[in-house]
Amino acid sequence: MMNELLVEWTLLREQNYLKKCLGLNIKRKLFQQYSTEFGRIDFAHELPNGQIVITELETIIDNKSKLEYCQSQCLGIQISSSEKVTAL
Repeated sequence: MMNELLVEWTLLREQNYLKKCLGLNIKRKLFQQYSTEFGRIDFAHELPNGQIVITELETIIDNKSKLEYCQSQCLGIQISSSEKVTAL
């Protein structure tokens, strides 16, 4: 079993690899391990056009409930480029 914190640590330190995995040109990291009323966001990055990408890491998604939980953590959040996080 993979250690999620080790995967996160590696991806955040190897930005070129993360860009390749996501298929996106990342401008900068906004935050990591941010708690909201929906759960904890692993990390978020700003794209050159000002859009925000939220990355939710899960080393094991083995059922529909877990997948829906991961999606709800990310889909219920609105982030501005000023790094303010607001729940919808």
